[in-house]
Amino acid sequence: MASCDTKLDGERARARGWRTFRVDWEDLGVLEGERRCLAESHKVPCIACRGCDGTSRGSKRASFVIGPHGYRTEGGKRKRDRPPGQN
Repeated sequence: MASCDTKLDGERARARGWRTFRVDWEDLGVLEGERRCLAESHKVPCIACRGCDGTSRGSKRASFVIGPHGYRTEGGKRKRDRPPGQN
């Protein structure tokens, strides 16, 4: 499974046969072949879901997308995308 930050990253990874886990920095929503991460949509923790479990249960399964989150974000945007001095 490839970790991707852009649609282009995901397209390149899928062209090489990888499933993807994409952070939706570009605000594109769920793309073809993807499904919303259950941690975001249903508050299911990763350990319980295991949907991203690499290729161990088949590479034909869907890829996943999740909205921006974590310490690098503020209001769904990367902190580093803000003007200098406003981090």
